[in-house]
Amino acid sequence: AIIQTTHEEAYRKAASQSNEKITIKNDTHMHHDDDSIALKLKEQVRVLVWVMTSPENLAKKASVVKNTWAGRCNKVIFFSSEDNAEFPTIGLSIPEGRDHLTAKTMK
Repeated sequence: AIIQTTHEEAYRKAASQSNEKITIKNDTHMHHDDDSIALKLKEQVRVLVWVMTSPENLAKKASVVKNTWAGRCNKVIFFSSEDNAEFPTIGLSIPEGRDHLTAKTMK
C-alpha cells in the first residue's frame, strides 16, 4: 500500500521499519508550501545524487530516499553490491561493508 504523508510522518515510519511505501503528500517542510524558489533552481541548477546502499537497505532506507527528497533532484543513481530488478540499483559486484566503500566508488 502507498501511504501519502508529511515529511515528519515519513521519517517516523522509516525509523519504525514500516513496510509501507511512503510518498510525501503535503510537502510543507521548511518552505511552508512555497516551492517557487525550488522550481526555479531546478531549471537552472542540475543536481546528480549518487546513493551508496546495500541489498538489505533497499526496502527500508533507499526507498524512502527515492520517494521523498530524491524527487527534487534531476538524477539519482543508487549503487549496491548487486543489481535489483524491482529497485533501480546498479550492482557493482563489490562485497558489502565499510571496508569496500572506496572500491564501490572507484568501480
